[in-house]
Amino acid sequence: MIHRTLVFGCLLAALVGSGCVSQQQSDQLQLAYRRSQEQVVELQGRLAEVNQRIADIQSGGDQQESTIATLMAERDRLTDQLNSWASKYKDLEDRVRNLGGPSGPVLTPQMDKALRDFAAAHDDLVTYDADLGMIKFKSDLTFGSGSADLTDTAKTTLNTLAGLLKGAAAAEYDVKIVGHTDNVPIRRPETRAKHATNWHLSVHRAISVRDALEASGIAADRTTVSGYGEYWPIVSNTRRGAAANRRVEIFLVAARPKDMLTPTPDVEGGDVGTTR
Repeated sequence: MIHRTLVFGCLLAALVGSGCVSQQQSDQLQLAYRRSQEQVVELQGRLAEVNQRIADIQSGGDQQESTIATLMAERDRLTDQLNSWASKYKDLEDRVRNLGGPSGPVLTPQMDKALRDFAAAHDDLVTYDADLGMIKFKSDLTFGSGSADLTDTAKTTLNTLAGLLKGAAAAEYDVKIVGHTDNVPIRRPETRAKHATNWHLSVHRAISVRDALEASGIAADRTTVSGYGEYWPIVSNTRRGAAANRRVEIFLVAARPKDMLTPTPDVEGGDVGTTR
């Protein structure tokens, strides 16, 4: 992994520092964007595991101070790495957005208008980013504090959105759902029992949105879910700014070819699929 990271770091430095972008550089930029996203997700997972281990030890009565100190040092190291990769990812996202790249498709005029009208009709709850093909739900109005349960208003709004996503104009798009939180730690035991960390909460909220869309008729194979916890703020986590960071983003992305998802029969006539 170290070698891969070093090689990718060199590519990243070259791309970030370059000026005009050729087609080859554009392809490399998009690859770097995806790789940086993978790094961020991997580090988030490792950080969440360390936080969970610390929480488990602290709640067990036996404090094991030396073990906790080691884990906290590991947490600090991972946090520094994550912040560094998050900064690189953000820079690449901005560059890819300027290319009209994979951070979001250029939506058709019909779909763009439909989402603009949808956001205008629900402007207390959602906003629309045309550059990214993204609808953003404000978490404070979508969920209760520390909860992944959708409010009635959010359910109704998501049902309306699902109606748009089932239309012919949206047929060429899949739906990517991404959860985010602020940086306030989860402290209440009843909340931590359901969502161990902000990272877990962000994923669970994204899953709730996906479940609501699927309940309204969006096919499961059109949706993907991820969460970035507190590590992807759009503004500083001040008392006023934190609310903006609590959000769920719904991106329309180019649909995967459905034949990639179809099981292939065994060449000798065996059963299709795998028993789990």
